[in-house]
Amino acid sequence: IELNEKNKEVKISTESDFQCEQVYSMLENHFYKRKVDVQALDPQKMTASGKNVIQVIKLKDGLDSDTAKKINKAIKESGIKVQSSIQGDKIRITDKKRDTLQQVMAFLKEQQFGVPLQFNNFKD
Repeated sequence: IELNEKNKEVKISTESDFQCEQVYSMLENHFYKRKVDVQALDPQKMTASGKNVIQVIKLKDGLDSDTAKKINKAIKESGIKVQSSIQGDKIRITDKKRDTLQQVMAFLKEQQFGVPLQFNNFKD
């Protein structure tokens, strides 16, 4: 197993595809134990190179523009009256009432966007 921090990917190199699947399963279990969402893993296709089977797993970090637009659209279609804007790889949601922000958080947790969601900078 090799971690490439620059490209944000993990490379698994084994002798068979079964071993590669087992190592990936162990990686998922370690993510789960450390309370890191498994949706952050993006496994690519396995490739055979000589005797070895290689699988590259990309790590998702931040939101891409398409996913950010989907989330923003879902918030607007939900009917909850908040202001939301896309800022780089984040979405900023503002409102005066804390209850409204918590309602948006609960709504987003119910949806499936294919990326792990993280909520931060929630002021009292």
